[in-house]
Formats: sequence, structure tokens, C-alpha cells
Amino acid sequence: MNFLLIISLALLLEICPNPYGSDDAEYLKVYCPDSCILSDGEASLMLEDGFYTITKNSSAFLEKFEPLGQLIESPKNFILSNNGEEICMSSKELRDCFYYGKDIRILDSGVVYYRRGEKWDFRYEDWSNFECVSEHLKGRLIITPADFKAEGFKIFSYSFFANFEPEELFVDPKAGVRCGVNATFLSGPYRHFHYKFGIRGEMVIITTENWVFSKKGYIVQFESQKMAETLSDLIEHDRRFASEAKSCSGKAVEKRFGEGKSIEFEANATLIILPDCNPILELIQSANKRLYIIAPYMGFDWFDDRGLLHAIRSAKENGAKVTVVLSEEYSGEEAEILKKEGIEVKKIPALHGKAIVADDKVLITSANMNKYGLKLNREIGILIESPEVAEFILKDIEGRRFEFWAILVPFALFALAIYLLWKFRP
Repeated sequence: MNFLLIISLALLLEICPNPYGSDDAEYLKVYCPDSCILSDGEASLMLEDGFYTITKNSSAFLEKFEPLGQLIESPKNFILSNNGEEICMSSKELRDCFYYGKDIRILDSGVVYYRRGEKWDFRYEDWSNFECVSEHLKGRLIITPADFKAEGFKIFSYSFFANFEPEELFVDPKAGVRCGVNATFLSGPYRHFHYKFGIRGEMVIITTENWVFSKKGYIVQFESQKMAETLSDLIEHDRRFASEAKSCSGKAVEKRFGEGKSIEFEANATLIILPDCNPILELIQSANKRLYIIAPYMGFDWFDDRGLLHAIRSAKENGAKVTVVLSEEYSGEEAEILKKEGIEVKKIPALHGKAIVADDKVLITSANMNKYGLKLNREIGILIESPEVAEFILKDIEGRRFEFWAILVPFALFALAIYLLWKFRP
């Protein structure tokens, strides 16, 4: 966290009020530009200029965390682990407060609240900290349904019923895995291990699907030493969350789905590993010409007032034409909320893929468009800066509507002709 970028805006920088285990390690990181008073509403602490880390027990803190600036212990009656209360710090010209359960609507053990620009964000203390990785690369994007196998790849998936043998397989224990394949189950600090990617040497595959490509979805395949190395580091990091084996269920899916549609591309691209590096909401609200969000369903519940719906509204206010494409099977209230906002909502059958087209940028991701996919799950995505790829995806989506009318109109004309022949029969 680069605190130097935000100290002109804030005094409170990071708060961990309820760390895992003992509350003795609770801490607060602050910046004081001159003489300051730090208060929890019951007790106060005087500070001179500088960076400080305030904790209940310095030994307990140092066993788990790194200090910022001078490490000092708080008075005994100074308590960070509040619920519904506040922490405030005042300098000569600025007063900065954090309100528990209000600035960020989550109260949980292990949560670290931190400044992200002008607003608060949060992470859990045992989450990783992978950065986005950008590179110019060549690759291929496939729109499913399609026959596609990743033989010999290390595979990460939420569930796995594909008809091929991975070199190594990692899945979430809450989902299923077919019998006859060895799998490592990952269970840990994320709500779900929901990412879907494969790696073999420098070859990388990122997909929206659980490796059975029967529904509308997306596959991106490319070679990149830089991104492959990052994903290898991710694999080694997440191995620590291996849990006990679960029982298998079912057999491999044997169906064939055809070739699918594909496009070769060469473009600047960015690998994103969620929740560590997550520019998705910023991508949405950056659109000023067109915004398409393609997802089987949506959820607008968020941890503050700047979630998914806020990002969509921002794009619309920018002047972007906003279209949301959902699964035909989805019947949630979010579709009606969007329509009331003046946003076009389309529904297509058998949609499982998640994609965003913001002007000429395309994001393909495993993340569902809700608070779990966008914040609490382990997810992955690839952001491609290519007008050609953007047009390819949109023509496919719009083409489905054209195909529908191409079938319906001849049928309607045929029915009309039969009716007229009957009505004016001799």
C-alpha cells in the first residue's frame, strides 16, 4: 500500500480491529502532519508529526504484521475492536474518521480496512497481494459452445466434469468433480475458489467455463512467459489452502459441441487476479461510448455505495450506450432495476460466460457480477485492448438477435400466406 499517495487526503490509513486469534494484535496505521489527537470515543492519544502504527501489544503485532513508521502501544482503555462506533483523528486542519459498519458494511474477524484513494476498501489479513500484469501479446479468443480440451495443463476450476486428463487439477470442495480424476481441493480465506485457468509452460488459458464448453462462454489462449510466471507463483501460493479430499460424483461429459467461433488477436492485455488486483468496477465506469456487460445474472448488494450499480450509472452519465445481457433463465429483480434506470436489458439462452466490453476494451473473467465474484472469491480475468475483439464479441451477441428474426420472419410470412389463402379460398 503506497500511503504517500493518500496522506494529503486522510490521516487514518489502515485499521485491523479484530485480527484472527487474539485481539492483542489489533492495530491502526495513521499519518500525523502536525500535532494530532487520536480518539476512539472513550480514550485519546496525543501524537506528533510522522507515521505511526498503534497496537495493543507490540509483540503480538510483530508476530503477524509489519509496522508503518513508529510502533507504539495504545493506552489500556483505548479499544479498536468496536462495533457500530468510530475512530477519529484530528490535526490542526483536518479531521478524519472511520465509522465501523458504515464506511464499509462488513464486520468480521480478519478484516483489514484500508484507504484506496478517497474511499475505504477492505481485505482479509490472509489474502494475497498479486499485482496486475500487463504485456503486449498474441492470442486467440473462442466463443463457446465448442469442443476444446486442455490435455497436459495444470487446471484450476470451480468444478470439473470435462473429458480430458489434466497434469494437475485444483477445484473448490463446495463444487463437484468427476470420478476417475485426481484433484486437490482448495479451501481457505476466499468464499469460493472460482477461478478457471490452465497453464502449461508459457501457454496460458483463461476461461469463463468449468472446462465443459456446452454453454455460451469464452476461452482466451495465449503464450506469455511473464503471465505464466505470475500464475505459477499463484499456484504455489494457493497450494497452502489444500484441504482434505472429497468424494467424486458422476462421469465425464461425453457430448460434442462443434468448433465454436474464434478470432486471432494481437493487443495489449492485462492479467487480473481477484480480489488482489481488481479494476473491474473502474473499467465499467470508464466507458464513455459503449458498455456491454454479459453475465448470467447480477447482484447489486455491495459493501458501500460505490458498487456495480454505481459503476453502471457512471458509464451512463458519461454518455455511454449501456446494454446488459443476462441469461434467459434469470428472473432476479436486477433486470427491472436496470430497466428503470433506462438501461437496455437483453436475455439470451444458455449463457454462462462473463465478459465486459467498455469502448474498445474487453474483459473475459471467471467472476460473476456480484459481491462474491467481484470481491470475496478467488477469480481471474484477462483484459484485452482491441477494437477487433470488442466487435467480434458484440457481433456474436447482436447476431443472436438477428438469427432469431431470421427464423421468425419467414415463419410469420409463411403463416400469413396460409391464412390469406384460406381466407380468400374460392
